[in-house]
Amino acid sequence: MKKIISVLLAVLMLAGCMAISFCALAVETVSITIKTPKVGETPATTATITPEKYSKYMETLSYGCSDTGGKPKYEVDGAYKAGYTYWVIIPFTIDNQDDFETFDAANITINGKEVTKTAVGTNSIKLTCRLGTLEAPETVSITVKDPKVGETPATTATITPEKYSKYMGTLSYGCSDTGGKPKYEVDGAYKAGYTYWVIIPFTIDNQDDFETFDAANITINGKEVTKTAVGTNSIKLTCRLGTLEAPADPEPQPQPENLCKWCGKVHEGFFQKIIGFFHRILAAIFGAKY
Repeated sequence: MKKIISVLLAVLMLAGCMAISFCALAVETVSITIKTPKVGETPATTATITPEKYSKYMETLSYGCSDTGGKPKYEVDGAYKAGYTYWVIIPFTIDNQDDFETFDAANITINGKEVTKTAVGTNSIKLTCRLGTLEAPETVSITVKDPKVGETPATTATITPEKYSKYMGTLSYGCSDTGGKPKYEVDGAYKAGYTYWVIIPFTIDNQDDFETFDAANITINGKEVTKTAVGTNSIKLTCRLGTLEAPADPEPQPQPENLCKWCGKVHEGFFQKIIGFFHRILAAIFGAKY
């Protein structure tokens, strides 16, 4: 009987230890999400948090950055810049003791990244998270045939990096006889006195390629473009190619002093001088042709 009681006590003690261990492992997971940093955009001022109950304790977001990595050196007071590493700092003041203790012990991430917790006062915690280093936007160069009076617009273009060529749609052109912005569609040859624009649509079904292209520095024939979103993963590029002037009149060529006014040639030598004599008579009677 004593042996049975001893075994039962041992089992109960083991179960109690397991329960304590399980309780110790039951750490809450807290996930915070902010807008992903992009070059040229301003940092987000809001964040979403799961569990949502902690949102009421969240205070003003701030950001730090560094041009050498390591740790924040400067406060962020404008748009994100290429070549800089960024951190977000989010303070929490949690006046509910149970919530504070649970939050303080929780596994917390911001955009899926680990955070550093710093106690800054009674029931106050500051979270710091390294968001990453922003690379310079990709450079995309598109080339179309330069417009020339009397020629028809190009239907193809070359693009660098070449990987984007498969996403390029049909080229179209607009023109205006007053400048400013396109007034008409181009349906024939280029005309003098008109300003021309090329419009190139892209539909990029690869999300990584789309995001890179959307953020890229893009030129057409070395000129800046305007990007317009036209649908899911679709972008329209518009570029002003320039105004076509009328072809200049050819410069008059200097003429020899002894040019024949009848045939436009120079008569040299015995027989040619005889021909020239009669040509002078004809020019005198009927008028000079040259």
